[in-house]
Amino acid sequence: MKNNLLKILLTLTLLSLTSCATPQHSQATPSPKSNILTNYNTTQSIYELKTLNSQTPPCLTLNKLNQTFTFSYDVLSSYLPSGNYQIKSNKLIAKTDDGRYQYTFIIQSKDTLMFDQNRSTRLTYIDSKMSPNVSDKAQFKLQTCPIPLITPSLNLP
Repeated sequence: MKNNLLKILLTLTLLSLTSCATPQHSQATPSPKSNILTNYNTTQSIYELKTLNSQTPPCLTLNKLNQTFTFSYDVLSSYLPSGNYQIKSNKLIAKTDDGRYQYTFIIQSKDTLMFDQNRSTRLTYIDSKMSPNVSDKAQFKLQTCPIPLITPSLNLP
């Protein structure tokens, strides 16, 4: 029984560690196609709106392997903008697969993107009181995965 419980706790700890994208600096020399956002050994990065009072802040998730994104900004919407992105000079340009929406972010640093409302499709909300407003020049910060507080105990009953 103690062995099984220890195995379950260890498995849960390992799963929680692998579910987040923790940036680590690459030791390899960047390739010529490399840019400031690809100099990590992770395949997925999550950028959240810097806000003081939201349990579900808007976030931009980037998959660097296939250059795809999801952009969640309205908690009530059933539509989840997703598609491909590309980087041109200091801008990340994300276009939805259905071709209806485009979102542009200015790359300020490896861990900060700034929303460019003038070069993006207008954001619409089902209820603006339920979701934080993504305004022009809103900053999205790279999120890191916290270490879980679950630690196996050897003194199991």
